[in-house]
Amino acid sequence: MAERILSICIPTFNRAAILKDSIESYVNDPAFDERVEIVISDNCSTDGTMAVVSEYNSRYGNIRYNRLPENIGADMNMCTVLSMGEGLYLKLMNDTAMMKPWVLKEMLEKLEAAKGRKEPLFFYQNIPFLNSDRTVSCSGLNDLVSNVSFHITWISNFGIWRNHFESMDDKNRLAHLLFPQTDWTLRLVSSAQCAKIHFGDFYRLAELKSKGGYNFFQVFGINYLSLYDEYLKRRSLRHDVYRTEKYRLFRYYLLNRYKHLVVTKNEIFRFEKEKAFRVLIKNYGTK
Repeated sequence: MAERILSICIPTFNRAAILKDSIESYVNDPAFDERVEIVISDNCSTDGTMAVVSEYNSRYGNIRYNRLPENIGADMNMCTVLSMGEGLYLKLMNDTAMMKPWVLKEMLEKLEAAKGRKEPLFFYQNIPFLNSDRTVSCSGLNDLVSNVSFHITWISNFGIWRNHFESMDDKNRLAHLLFPQTDWTLRLVSSAQCAKIHFGDFYRLAELKSKGGYNFFQVFGINYLSLYDEYLKRRSLRHDVYRTEKYRLFRYYLLNRYKHLVVTKNEIFRFEKEKAFRVLIKNYGTK
């Protein structure tokens, strides 16, 4: 039996139809073999998620599924699904995201080449204003934040070697801020001599009728920025890098969302927007 290299880890909740499309995209990929497994942690869905996955369980020995007895919250479920993985590398994936057809083969090749060193390794979707179709080496948080900006928060950009994940303590210490995967990334890179980030057009997203479920401006305008506090105090993150990141967050993300949520009231976005203007004034009023 071939060595299990990659675990594709999908936390899910009430997205049966999209999850079916996602699983189909993997099992029909020529690179999907016994080196790869799909592990799914179902956060107590009330739709047909269990029936969808059962169909594939019976056909593939490298698809595993667990349904939680109660909903533990989306962010706690990330840790749960990663803990299920048995591959050398645990790749977190949104239940609304899929890899493009050529990506699985390339990912396996890069993981095979890197498994001896096991330095922190990430596969990031291209960031138009920063990095596209290239590989970047980061020696510390200043390099990391400068190269990935707020895209560090996207779930499907995260991946980790299993031995690194298992040795990490208090994994859910910041899950209440809704960014456990970002906390893991910062902890990984701050303690490593070097981390490698592959940028490419790796993923495609399912079309959703609506997006939301949390207070966008609280989560990104306050929670996300607070993740950097401990690193600023320890001086492992420079203040000029942090100030640049605050500008990028506002220029490329918060301002756009403010326009769609508050000004034009785009119906696709169902985020809570209470105190949106107050959050922006608190962080950016003097600018």
